[in-house]
Amino acid sequence: IPESIVIAGKISPNKPVELEVEIESSVTKGKTQPTGWDTIRSVQSLDANTKTELISSKREGDRVRVQFRLTVLKSNNAFVYAPIAIVTETGTGRCFVAAVVEP
Repeated sequence: IPESIVIAGKISPNKPVELEVEIESSVTKGKTQPTGWDTIRSVQSLDANTKTELISSKREGDRVRVQFRLTVLKSNNAFVYAPIAIVTETGTGRCFVAAVVEP
């Protein structure tokens, strides 16, 4: 899964926002995709100051749109850049969420 950055804009602590990221298989185009690469098991925040929750996923051709909810639990400054793990049946990829945190 190539890494992406999701720009969340302005968010407030403890107020969840719904976000979306598009993933694609890391297998070279034209080769057989492994079964389950498009099955999303979870979306996990790798930052202790944020929490994520999988909402849904939908395959569109050779890509999958993943919708998830992000909540900033606390922020020591006005900006958050949180690594997010997207777990599929065949492995784990990563994206990042960037946002301005307003009081």
